[in-house]
Amino acid sequence: MEEIEGLIQRVSKVKDGFKPIQAEAENILAQYPTHDSLQLAYRLYESEVHQARMLATIIFGKLAALS
Repeated sequence: MEEIEGLIQRVSKVKDGFKPIQAEAENILAQYPTHDSLQLAYRLYESEVHQARMLATIIFGKLAALS
């Protein structure tokens, strides 16, 4: 699984809008199995970086829609 710090660094550069973060969530869900995506979202949600928490929330929402 991708290094979490690198992912947080990448999304922390997004200053306006949420489209790049939404695209990152889609990429994660396409790349990893559901369980791994969920675990990644939990780790992202613990971050102090608000963009990382936003990414986690989008992943949680998309996974909830699959249930």
